[in-house]
Amino acid sequence: MNIKTKAKLINANIVIPEANIDDRIYTACKFLARNNWSKITVLGKPGDFDDFFVKNKNVTVINIENYAKITEMTKALYERRKDKLQSLEEAAELLKNPIYFATMLLYSGACDGMVCGANYSTADSLRPALQIIKGIENKMITSSILMVKNKKVFVFADCALNIEPDEELLSEIAIASADFFKNTLNKEPSIAMLSYSTDGSGKGENPQKIKAATEIIKQKRNDLRVCGEVQVDAALNEKVATRKGIEFTNANVLIFPDLNSGNIGYKLVKHFGKFMTIGPICHNFNKPVNDLSRGCTIADILSTVLITKLQTKKE
Repeated sequence: MNIKTKAKLINANIVIPEANIDDRIYTACKFLARNNWSKITVLGKPGDFDDFFVKNKNVTVINIENYAKITEMTKALYERRKDKLQSLEEAAELLKNPIYFATMLLYSGACDGMVCGANYSTADSLRPALQIIKGIENKMITSSILMVKNKKVFVFADCALNIEPDEELLSEIAIASADFFKNTLNKEPSIAMLSYSTDGSGKGENPQKIKAATEIIKQKRNDLRVCGEVQVDAALNEKVATRKGIEFTNANVLIFPDLNSGNIGYKLVKHFGKFMTIGPICHNFNKPVNDLSRGCTIADILSTVLITKLQTKKE
């Protein structure tokens, strides 16, 4: 069963807060509702949307300016953030931001997941979720990108959130990404912990960190196949792996050593390799929240919403 078929079977409502300000989001939302791919909640005045949105059973339109439960929402936000917020007025001001408002809809249970970021940086998209939804206890919030071209599918991580992960966080990124790959695609993950070094061929702190992260993964999860530290060509090409004297693992989950290399790497593959990218997909939030690239296409948006629906069933 493919992602679309599985996701369509899940009864979940996804809040998508930018439909009134972005034509790509608007078009994607109409497609989702018309084809019964998902129930959605959009934000904006009734005049921001055509009759289809107002009348379709799969769509809920909420006007931030006259939301009936705004007083309750303001109090709930203040309670959640009273260590940082000075007053209810400050909480009310935050809720004028559609991302904060959508995050509070998710937090309150009015929706089951959120997709945003077509017009915001990753930091601005995810900051409300980091503050309000927060992470599962004892787990770090990480992200990955699903890379798709024809029948080729890879997960790249972390390409959006964690700037300079240490070995412990690298292991968390790898485990979360591998579990996402298996649960979403029903395929066995094979992790490559990427470096400029393969099995000690290069010196420096970075290869040592990646080697340590690999050992942590093996200790935590002996069910996962992992290779590291390894150069990307040896992770993907059997002949290269043989020449470099390592076992070929045919990696499909590629873990980059830092955000610089991960972000640059996935965008190079997207533009030169013409791969479709889905995400960033976030892992270990208490409720599903996913970011969109500001360069996203309508197809990217649709795929991210479907992935978010799958996540409502827990990764």
